[in-house]
Amino acid sequence: MFESPGSYRVIDHPTGLPLLFVLGKDNVLRCFHNVCRHRAYPVASTRRIGKTPLLTCGYHGWTYNLEGKLIKAPKFEGVEGFHKDQNSLFQVSIKIDSDGLVFVDLSKPVDLHDAMEAKWFGGGQTVTWEVEGKFNWKVAGKNLP
Repeated sequence: MFESPGSYRVIDHPTGLPLLFVLGKDNVLRCFHNVCRHRAYPVASTRRIGKTPLLTCGYHGWTYNLEGKLIKAPKFEGVEGFHKDQNSLFQVSIKIDSDGLVFVDLSKPVDLHDAMEAKWFGGGQTVTWEVEGKFNWKVAGKNLP
């Protein structure tokens, strides 16, 4: 699913929050809230699965690297009091177990100034939900027509 840097997938968390998973150039999988820091427009909005070298908001063109750091903010360059390093994407804490399952912890934001590698979290909550339909476990996470 995440075969090379820039591979991404957008999912809707059971809480209703749109999450963006993207593989960085350092081969670390990261998770972000799929909202631009400028006007809360999605940074991955045209396709739910794909590959991109950069994450770009289609509203005003704010651009983030694959680690979630703001690298371009049109019309904000040189504005007094504006700091790119304070407008990175909101990262979500994840843990990948030995079977490749990804665990998401929405209760603990990740500070981009800390280590960029996903960290294990404790005291979390398991969320389950039921979906009715004709499918097996291999397609449960896919969008069906």
